[in-house]
Amino acid sequence: MSETTCMVFFPNCDELDKLGAYIQKIEQDNPNIGICKIVSPQMWYQREYNLENIELNVDPSQQVTSGISGAYNVTYLEEKKVSLQKFAADAMTTNEYTENLKDKESLFWRSLGKGVSPYYAADIEGSLFTGQEHNNTKAGKRGWTMDGALSDMLRLIPNRVPGVNTTMLYIGTWKAMFAFHVEDQDLYSINYLHTGAPKSWYSIQPSDRNRLESLAEGYFANELRTCKEYLRHKTKLFSPKLLQSCGLSYDTVVQRPGEFVVTFPGAYHAGFNHNFNIAEATNFATPRWLQTVARKAKRCVCRPHSVFVDPDELEHLVRLEQQRLEGGSGANAVESSSS
Repeated sequence: MSETTCMVFFPNCDELDKLGAYIQKIEQDNPNIGICKIVSPQMWYQREYNLENIELNVDPSQQVTSGISGAYNVTYLEEKKVSLQKFAADAMTTNEYTENLKDKESLFWRSLGKGVSPYYAADIEGSLFTGQEHNNTKAGKRGWTMDGALSDMLRLIPNRVPGVNTTMLYIGTWKAMFAFHVEDQDLYSINYLHTGAPKSWYSIQPSDRNRLESLAEGYFANELRTCKEYLRHKTKLFSPKLLQSCGLSYDTVVQRPGEFVVTFPGAYHAGFNHNFNIAEATNFATPRWLQTVARKAKRCVCRPHSVFVDPDELEHLVRLEQQRLEGGSGANAVESSSS
């Protein structure tokens, strides 16, 4: 794996303070983008990640893989709740860890379906941003949070939708993976790595979305008959070697602490963790998503609690908010917020 093949951006503190607008500008300048890395300024966020001081219990899942020819199915086995400290101690006892990126990637793919299956503590509602450790005085006074910096329209929805309009924490271990998927309702996602070992990503361009789905159908046709959106179950992995043999190009990202990874609508992505780490992520939306993606996006209906954001309701909420901000002028919020 090369270090990173996607586009990489280096905003200043003021631009990170308006992160949502910064990402929209990236997309306007690069309309076919599927994934990118955003590197925060040096010393932008300063804090001690002393695990002993983080009161958090996690519900880990063991990830069991099976498959052939580079196409894998992932089964999740829920484990008992444990403290973050216990989970971290267990994660750091691995004897397979290596710093070399190429060796690490090879070892990950060769290990699937063999040996001890990894554990991943994912989808934990919460945040590690406190707003007190930023070097940006302006942001620090107000308290920087991912929600605030995104200024996201999904946060106008009165109901809490975990991971969609709230942030989630993800506690990784060596080989813990996230399978190929697009976001619920083809939303954007943003992931910040707080501390620990790197995270590797693979991403397919949105223009190749149908080709990846056709590849998956060749291996998992039975699941397609059960649910047309089965890839949203996050249970399928395809090796780089298989992707290459099918002529599917992909971007790679190696994400380190202090770096954001953003995925854009329609971009399938997957990856794995290099060792113990803590990341924070959420979905978000833009005027472009509301105008061109939301009403076309499909969703899984075979599983309970499937995410659905009503575009008409959201558009109404955005307009009301814009009217409130503009003193009831009645301006078109969707159009004006995209300028």
